[in-house]
Amino acid sequence: MDTWYGGLEKPISLPMEPAIRGPGTAGPTDSLRRAALGLVLACGLVTSLPAADGNDPPAPLGPRERVRVKMDARGELFAPTGDDSGEVRRAFTAAARLDFLEGLAAASPDAAAEAAPPHDARGVRHFFSAASELTIDGVGTRRSLDPATSTLIVASSPTVTHFAPDALLTREQAELLAIAFDPLLLDRLLPPTDAGSAEWRPSAELVAALLAIDTVGRPVDEPPADSAGAPPDSSKGGPLLARVEPAAEPDGGKKLIVSGTVHGAVDGVPTTIRVDGSYELDADGRRVKSGVVRLREKRLAGHVSPGFECEASFQMARRPAAGSQAAPTVDAAVPRGMEEAWARLLGGESRGSPRLLRFEDPDRRFAVVHDARWRAVANDSRGLVLRLVDEGALLAECTVSPLPPGEAGMPIEDFRQDIERSLGGRLGRFTASEELPAAKSPMRVLRVVSEGATDGTPLEWRHYLVEDRLVEDGRRSRTTVTFAVERRFADRFGRADADFVAGLNPKTGPAP
Repeated sequence: MDTWYGGLEKPISLPMEPAIRGPGTAGPTDSLRRAALGLVLACGLVTSLPAADGNDPPAPLGPRERVRVKMDARGELFAPTGDDSGEVRRAFTAAARLDFLEGLAAASPDAAAEAAPPHDARGVRHFFSAASELTIDGVGTRRSLDPATSTLIVASSPTVTHFAPDALLTREQAELLAIAFDPLLLDRLLPPTDAGSAEWRPSAELVAALLAIDTVGRPVDEPPADSAGAPPDSSKGGPLLARVEPAAEPDGGKKLIVSGTVHGAVDGVPTTIRVDGSYELDADGRRVKSGVVRLREKRLAGHVSPGFECEASFQMARRPAAGSQAAPTVDAAVPRGMEEAWARLLGGESRGSPRLLRFEDPDRRFAVVHDARWRAVANDSRGLVLRLVDEGALLAECTVSPLPPGEAGMPIEDFRQDIERSLGGRLGRFTASEELPAAKSPMRVLRVVSEGATDGTPLEWRHYLVEDRLVEDGRRSRTTVTFAVERRFADRFGRADADFVAGLNPKTGPAP
């Protein structure tokens, strides 16, 4: 009988009161419904893939494996209402199913597998199916992977990420595929060859990657510092205990047991996760074949996500794709497409990126390619609100507001007047006004910078008006983008606004 495996994801954004004028917030139920979609799988940090060394021969993909993943979860979301009524809570159930063919690059011959960092294990996955379902307040929501992004590069540095060779994923697609306890990392749980005890602790870095969280605290029984006052080395052992013991079956197999309580953080928000897992190993005891892990997590609400409490069971099974009755015959075009995708990556021809995501307005009023650190917290008919959190600090909030099409370019003086009316008493002064050089861009971009304060917090606003120079039916597409940045974080925020605006494409016309 096949076993299955799945993962738990960080919740996606919860609409919160924006610091600047922009789309209003949705009701509590709508907010939690949107946020709960992220609980279906585990959205880890998005990092870039290490560049291939041009002096080394391309690493070929190894034997293919058919991998199936299953996740089922239930729990409760909670978030403050923003008034004196306390918080709103909603029960939810979630499920996810993934079925893919995986080919990993051959390991470096001069590096022991147990010593290799997680990002060295990477390759290509072809998804036959990938879907998730969420039910909250009796309303179901479904996500699935479209055929254009079924063959993906997979990387771990250290958290597992996916990206398409010739396209960009949406946030929803990235979250659908980012599973906790990803099979790519499971073999890292096995005991080191020099293990001298019956139990060992996997590194804190590996535990964070498996759970798709940012940081992991030291084990509760570990001293806070050594005799010299230095903090303990987290690479020597994390909060989980692992051991190998004989399986119950009479075939002489073994199983891997992993358990413990993890105290960590995601986007600076504390989370506590109880882990209990059991995995079957191959005959040599060096490969995880299948198993199940159960998590119980409680996470507080943060800048871009609600809090939640949930229980989930995640099952995984993988089999060699060749000569296995458990793996149905695969069309020859699938492995050939995987090889081609890998060759394009190694040859520097891949246009995809794990660091960028794309967003398309449902009404086709604008589209944007943006840094994956931006998280949407509101999206309605009035536009899109995103937030950028870095190491727990809310650096900035961005509001994208489509305007009615215009017949001529807006003068920068009119743009400044609109900003002054919008900010009202919060505006202190304007510090910059300019029309950015057009170069060969089809967009006309106005930029105005102002300073002021909201509720006593000093802010810097960076306002943009982006107009399409191409006129359709006498109309010109226009979109405003406003960034609210705490002045103390202005240097840390850097040019993130310019990078975001460079990826914006205003469009005219409703969705067909």
